[in-house]
Amino acid sequence: MDNQLLSDIIIIGDVMLDEYLWGDANRISPEAPVPVVNLSSTEYRLGGAANVALNIRQSGSSVSIFSCVGNDSASARLQNLLDVHNIKSDFHYTSSQTTIKTRVMAAGQQLLRIDNEKECSQGDAEALIEKVIPQVKSTRVIVISDYAKGTVRDISNVVKLATKYSIPVIVDPKSKDLNIYRSCYLITPNLKEFKSFNSYKKNLSIFENAVALSREFDITWVVVTMGAQGMIAVNKDGENYILATESKDVVDVTGAGDTVISHLAIGVLKGLTMEQALTQANKAAGISVSRLGTTSVSMDDVSTLEKKKVYSVVERAKFKTILTEIRSQNNKIVMTNGCFDILHPGHLDYLKQSSQCGSVLIVALNSDASVRSLKGNSRPINSFTYRSKMLSGIDFIDFIIEFDEDTPENIIKDCLPDVLTKGSDYDISGVVGRASVEKNGGEVVLIELLDGYSTSNTITRIVEKQFQPS
Repeated sequence: MDNQLLSDIIIIGDVMLDEYLWGDANRISPEAPVPVVNLSSTEYRLGGAANVALNIRQSGSSVSIFSCVGNDSASARLQNLLDVHNIKSDFHYTSSQTTIKTRVMAAGQQLLRIDNEKECSQGDAEALIEKVIPQVKSTRVIVISDYAKGTVRDISNVVKLATKYSIPVIVDPKSKDLNIYRSCYLITPNLKEFKSFNSYKKNLSIFENAVALSREFDITWVVVTMGAQGMIAVNKDGENYILATESKDVVDVTGAGDTVISHLAIGVLKGLTMEQALTQANKAAGISVSRLGTTSVSMDDVSTLEKKKVYSVVERAKFKTILTEIRSQNNKIVMTNGCFDILHPGHLDYLKQSSQCGSVLIVALNSDASVRSLKGNSRPINSFTYRSKMLSGIDFIDFIIEFDEDTPENIIKDCLPDVLTKGSDYDISGVVGRASVEKNGGEVVLIELLDGYSTSNTITRIVEKQFQPS
């Protein structure tokens, strides 16, 4: 590594190699009551402090990482992965071993984790800090990613030098002794870690403890992540922010702390207010826990989440303005249409497949008058207001536009989507709007329909009093 680093962010911490053994588990072992996994593939990912570096790098900032590793095949794999992602690194090689976390995965979940690790020595940690000191002034933010594997012991010299050059130090702590992190700018304990600090007082609230600890240890911000309860940020003056979790579906919490600290570091680097940085980190964490395994979350991921807002029903007069906004964000627009009178699993499957053809899904929904014109005075069963509210509750639909004509020809011409979808029961040559879409460079995609579902059949069964929920 060059003597003078030119990275936006320097990371000091415990790197690890995350190994994933993927397979199927379809039977129980005759030897013991455990599943038998038929191995299909092995995958390696950056873990620990290296995952923090990956989050930062994939968000567009340059990053350099310092860590203690063994001189073994695991550190060689780590080095290769870091090189692939253009992450600078300076390892101190020890007589110990590189941490490996092996996860056995089947049926979309983790069955078993095996840790192969050994804490590095005090001397190794000191030798690493000697590598870091000359580089401190060449960065803008320092991240300490402490996984209690021995790399982070005495960082006081780094903090003093960073303070001299007005460089914020941000810490994901593992030690119960906050003296280790004294005078850092920000720490990000989870709730369990926060309550395990030696100076934590059980008779005080989280807020009161955060204020007291920040003052006692000269830490500007204490950010406590609380899982499903979101996060709270408190500074020495009592200023505070409380954020609800952004996650709808928690698939795997692996690496969520890495995501939080990396996006806080990016926010501080970019000069965001603390509230803005916290909001960004909270959104990123919500994305992280919705994915399986150790994963990185880029700024593009966060931006996409922010852009993907449900407009619900859009007025025709505002349609083109909203389209202009969406196109300015380089989104691939998908459009489909229908009555969606009695919403059933076939509709949901069709709409989900349609949404996967691009990044924004528009549903053109027949007005009540349009439905009557097409299907007779007995339809629709449900009003436009009812139908649009049902569709608005589907998170992969971005917005809904009403049309009053018998066909969606005009609304398709107004939109000119990149992809126009229709059910596979249509002949592609007869799809309304096809000519306009293809002339504009778009395409028509026929979606395979789910068998056994039909609004007309459902209505008939109800009328004949033969309806049996299934």
